Amino acid sequence: MKRLVCLALLVALTGCASINADMQAWNGRTSQQLILQWGPPARSTTDGAGGEVLVYERWVPRAFVPYLGWIGGYTATRMFYVNASGVVYHWSWTGL
Repeated sequence: MKRLVCLALLVALTGCASINADMQAWNGRTSQQLILQWGPPARSTTDGAGGEVLVYERWVPRAFVPYLGWIGGYTATRMFYVNASGVVYHWSWTGL
C-alpha cells in the first residue's frame, strides 16, 4: 500500500513539474504567440494594471462507467497575465 501511495504521489508531482515548465516557457512571449498556439481564451479580464488575464479552461472527466458514459470531473484552468505591451509576465494554473 505504501508503494502505491508513493507511486501516485510521484506521478502527481511529475505532472505538476511538467505543467510548471510548460507555463514558464510563455513568460516573455507575446499574447499573439499564445493565442496562435492555444487558440482564443475562454475568457479574459483585466489584471488591474493596464494589462489582461487570458483564461483557458477545459473539462477533465474523472471516470467512465459503461452505459452511463463519463461521470464527474473538474475544470482545468490555465491563466496567463499579459502586460499593457502584450507580453506574458506571470501565469497560474489549477487542475491537471
